[in-house]
Amino acid sequence: MATPPLNPPWPTSYGIPPQQQQRQYYPPPPPQYPPPQQWHTHQYASNQQHSMSAPQQPPPHYFPSNQTFVQPGTLAFQPPAQPSNWNEHLFYTNGKPTPIFEAMMREFFSRLDPQNTGCITPEAFSSFLDVCQYQTEFNIWKRCCKPQGMYAAEDIADAEFLWTLEGFEFDHKRVVRNPANKQMPYGGMPLLTLAGFTDYMAVDFAGDPDDHLPDLNAALRYYGVWPEKGPVPRYLLPPTCPPELTRRVEEASARCRKASTDKINAQLAKARIQGMAGRAAVTLTSNNIYRY
Repeated sequence: MATPPLNPPWPTSYGIPPQQQQRQYYPPPPPQYPPPQQWHTHQYASNQQHSMSAPQQPPPHYFPSNQTFVQPGTLAFQPPAQPSNWNEHLFYTNGKPTPIFEAMMREFFSRLDPQNTGCITPEAFSSFLDVCQYQTEFNIWKRCCKPQGMYAAEDIADAEFLWTLEGFEFDHKRVVRNPANKQMPYGGMPLLTLAGFTDYMAVDFAGDPDDHLPDLNAALRYYGVWPEKGPVPRYLLPPTCPPELTRRVEEASARCRKASTDKINAQLAKARIQGMAGRAAVTLTSNNIYRY
């Protein structure tokens, strides 16, 4: 009885017929994946055990070199992450800024205060929020910069921004922007100090880290602050808003509401007093005699 021929060595093409091997060099790959294994009868019996342990993968040249093609069962192509040299957290667990965050804010502040006055105007702060990609509804000064009656647009925006800084107790100074203009009651132009600027941005960034991480990186790129460090990674910010910061925002919001109510009541009282004074003046200059 003749001895059966020895099994030939496994080809690189993993047992695919030559006519199919020639096609597989050209994308796209055949619709059926993996391609059906085709074996000769005399090979199957002797190689069954080997094929059970061999990985059922096509040859390396089966797939096109285009990285947009994704091999079934593998992860989609991900571009390498941009390297980052940050290694210090920006906030403590209670939401307070760490020294690295304070140093970063000093860099931003120096760009907004090129003459080193120690304060920044509402316009400068509003432009910083624009760089951070804030929506207009969250940019208080920009949102409120519209004339109302006898008051200039800047004076309206100044007053709204001032009342927010007062409610949250962000450090600032108050000056008069246009002495010749009719002044807003309880208004004035607020000038943010470095401490107030740092505190304001710490509340925003730590209070909503997921939304504000892109804003922070946008500002770093725009102002060219520490480009060698790369983008700030997410884990350097709090995982969620710290409860201490949540309480602070709630308390500040309550102060803002109370101050608004007090201002309205004060204006109403002032109007009543002025009205009473007006009526008294009319009475004094009139010849009419009233009996009560």
